Amino acid sequence: MLSSGGGLPNPLVLEFLRCSLDRLTAMSNSFGSVKDEGVMGVLRESLIESFLEPMLMPPYKAGTGIVTDSKGYQSGQCDIVIWDDSIFRPLYSARGAGIYLIESVVAVMEVKSTVRRDSVRQTIQRACDFKNMRIQRPQTKKHPNNSWDAEPGVLPLNILFGFRSDVIGSEEKRALEVVSEKGLTNLWDYLQLIVVPGKASWMFQEQEKGGNTQYPPDPYPYHEVLMPFAALLNSLKLVSDKRGKPNLGAHIVPYNPG
Repeated sequence: MLSSGGGLPNPLVLEFLRCSLDRLTAMSNSFGSVKDEGVMGVLRESLIESFLEPMLMPPYKAGTGIVTDSKGYQSGQCDIVIWDDSIFRPLYSARGAGIYLIESVVAVMEVKSTVRRDSVRQTIQRACDFKNMRIQRPQTKKHPNNSWDAEPGVLPLNILFGFRSDVIGSEEKRALEVVSEKGLTNLWDYLQLIVVPGKASWMFQEQEKGGNTQYPPDPYPYHEVLMPFAALLNSLKLVSDKRGKPNLGAHIVPYNPG
């Protein structure tokens, strides 16, 4: 059993996850010989999903597919969708792909062989799509309206994972440039996390909280992956709790029959 440096063995969960990441990165490299890019993408997405699965305790689950709302807006295809199955189940799912209602989706992740500028643009556009959606919520005396405004803490967490990057420098710098190009402000409203194993991870937060970059220190393999994923998993319940228990009716009958 591996040691954490102080003579004590590593916790079983930590050792399991590090071994899983060794296997995941090795298999991702082997997929480089697959000529069909669509198939290669699905294979790499499945690796991340298999890594997440043992860490997603009920009611959270992961899959792939599209996200929709009661107004009829739809997202593009999301590589990884994490949803709260106690809010709404997928409308339909087959062969790992599904149709998910926005109220139950707590996080989405884009998975790329290589993080490029277009990858960042695509991920940020996904958040823009979500900002146009209507998120149903229970009516209360404090909140008599039955939908949330698009705001951080209610929208799904937005993550970009790449097995490598085409730049040596900071992914945060590039993400800020993309946000500026699109005429947007406040990066953290659109993108919460970028992870590149072996390079670093970047967590984006409000200005006063500051960003958070994790590098891979030698004594702690995959710290740059495990640290942000731990933060992600800890945040899922916060998103779920804010959503409450919305009603399904607006999805079933979204019109006014007069």
